[in-house]
Amino acid sequence: MVSTDQTKQELQEELRRRDLPVSGSKQELLDRLQEHDEDGGDQDDAEPDQHDGAEEASTEADGDRSRPGGLPAGQVARLAARHLASLTRRRIEAISGLARDEDGWRVEVEVVEVSRVPSSTDVLGTYAVWVDREGELISYERVERFVRGQASHGEG
Repeated sequence: MVSTDQTKQELQEELRRRDLPVSGSKQELLDRLQEHDEDGGDQDDAEPDQHDGAEEASTEADGDRSRPGGLPAGQVARLAARHLASLTRRRIEAISGLARDEDGWRVEVEVVEVSRVPSSTDVLGTYAVWVDREGELISYERVERFVRGQASHGEG
């Protein structure tokens, strides 16, 4: 259970334990933890047919369903980031892309590869993570590496 009395550092430690991104304001960290708790926490790996109809109906109303029987896009993105963090043991910075095809999802995840001071000189990597319709990892690869402070990486 998260509390607004917790410090930002305590919230970041809890996010790390859950393999979730740790960047953002204190309120963003609280929101991320609360959203994770509302989604069932580590039960994200449950089969889609194990969810109750009310959850599916509310998700469909949000326009977030991939298609009947598939996982919502937001949940797929979180699962892909969690898989990548678990394998690389690196800090996830952001989800920068998400696309669905007939076999599953391609999720682009930004990862801090080298932390520096100042943080504008951190080295980040963009990883393409492929997961199936149930959120299981198919594969991943680093597709780009750049310095955080670059005005435009990979765009000319």
